[in-house]
Amino acid sequence: MRCILLSPYGVDTDSLPGGTHFIEGDARLEPLSDNHKIRIIEYLDDLGRDDLSQKVRKRPIYIVPSTLGYDLVGSSDTQAESLLDIHRLALELFSGAQVAMAAFTFNGEIVEAHSFDKGDLITTAADEVRLDKTAWDNHKLYLSFLYKNLKRAPLATLVIKRLGRAMRAGPTPDGIIDLAIALEVMVQASSEIKFQFALNHALTTEDEPDKRMEAFKLLQTLYDIRSKSVHGGQMKTEDKKKLTVVKEKWKTCIGICHNSLTYYVLFCGQRPHSEWSQHLRMLALGDARVGVEE
Repeated sequence: MRCILLSPYGVDTDSLPGGTHFIEGDARLEPLSDNHKIRIIEYLDDLGRDDLSQKVRKRPIYIVPSTLGYDLVGSSDTQAESLLDIHRLALELFSGAQVAMAAFTFNGEIVEAHSFDKGDLITTAADEVRLDKTAWDNHKLYLSFLYKNLKRAPLATLVIKRLGRAMRAGPTPDGIIDLAIALEVMVQASSEIKFQFALNHALTTEDEPDKRMEAFKLLQTLYDIRSKSVHGGQMKTEDKKKLTVVKEKWKTCIGICHNSLTYYVLFCGQRPHSEWSQHLRMLALGDARVGVEE
């Protein structure tokens, strides 16, 4: 059976509860057998990645069956990368820190493909993460929610990837562009993009008019800085002021994207994705209720 093996090698194991970690139905995290773990170590040794091999020897490995509640389209590499993005986002959201992880596609006999973090995250931030039981439990609940609804939410995989990258990059040009892409993907606007970008996310993430207006203005500022980051050029005084606002409100921007992602996935779990754009228009016209049915 093909499956994805996940190694959260950046998590301090002393702070994690033991036993099997259930997620949803036939998709669950459970400690990997020594036999499977040896296959990963052999695979990494063959790649000449002794640094990762040593971490895998010391850290827990979990197995996620390929019979998940949604379809991962693409090659084994793509499947591993997608699951890596999903699990890492859930861990990082609730740990408040960067979590280095690796994913390996296993066909029952050999490891076929892999996806793991690049650069300094492997050797530095990985060993600094501590995840308490509450954060671990919250991440499990969030994964359960995602697994239950992702099959019906086709935009979510890209949003998760870009949001995760933005969280790790911070309010740098790359991080700002990634976050803006994650937000823009959910709007799918072809005209008045900046306006719809700000309006739709303000509507889906806030209930009170004052807070909606704050979110609307912040998102317009984010979009302006995103455009400046994409096109480059000398920053004027006004641009620098906007960049300062984005840096100061970065966590709020990340929170808006996460809340919009949650809203979108929950919506698609209850109604067809094809109705999403219409739902956003109805929200703007005041003809639809913010939130979805219980």
